[in-house]
Amino acid sequence: MAEHIERVNHPSHYQTKSGIECIDVMEACTEDLNGAEAVNTCQIVKYIWRWKKKNGLEDLKKTILS
Repeated sequence: MAEHIERVNHPSHYQTKSGIECIDVMEACTEDLNGAEAVNTCQIVKYIWRWKKKNGLEDLKKTILS
């Protein structure tokens, strides 16, 4: 059960080998933004962050559409 929780709360494609999590970077990148600006910025950061570990080129294409 603990392994399942880790995959949900701390998936490897949102974490660096040193333990930096994407959510922390997203929060830092949006601390002065609100609404759609914050949401869109988080989407772009998320797709760039995980592209190599999850969906490859598909995630990079999503950054253009965000």
